[in-house]
Amino acid sequence: MRKRKSTNRQIAIIVNIVLILLTLTFIWSRSLKSIPDSRAESEAVLEVVRPLLETVVGEGNVTDHLVRKLAHFSEFCLLGVEMSALAWQSRRYSKKAIILTLTAGFLCGAVDETIQAFTARGNQFSDVLLDFVGFATGFLLIYAVYCAIQHCRHFCRDKDSWN
Repeated sequence: MRKRKSTNRQIAIIVNIVLILLTLTFIWSRSLKSIPDSRAESEAVLEVVRPLLETVVGEGNVTDHLVRKLAHFSEFCLLGVEMSALAWQSRRYSKKAIILTLTAGFLCGAVDETIQAFTARGNQFSDVLLDFVGFATGFLLIYAVYCAIQHCRHFCRDKDSWN
């Protein structure tokens, strides 16, 4: 039984690493697009998400700029979720591991903006910060779930010892 759990954890780690690599490939491939291709892609997404976003920000307030910023945040939030899950699966939620993972998230955003500098789309430090905030949000969501589960396990063990 113990060996099976270990094998399942190893498979989950490998799957998560593949998901992280696919997510980074997706993010960075978007940054390689030319200005016209990127604009066309953003406009297509804008038309799909406009009705949903208008319920939140009001009719007529959904812009290409808003959609681009939400895309930055969302892509990196997903990456943060995946990397936090990897830390959980690897049983590495030490302070050092958390700092290294958050640093890796920041560097992924920096690489994304550096790629854009080479495609003549221009880069913005504010986008690196937005990417990092998205990454940290995803990371902290999973970390909060982990902490809640650990707290419940600890509480349940202590409760059993009361009897």
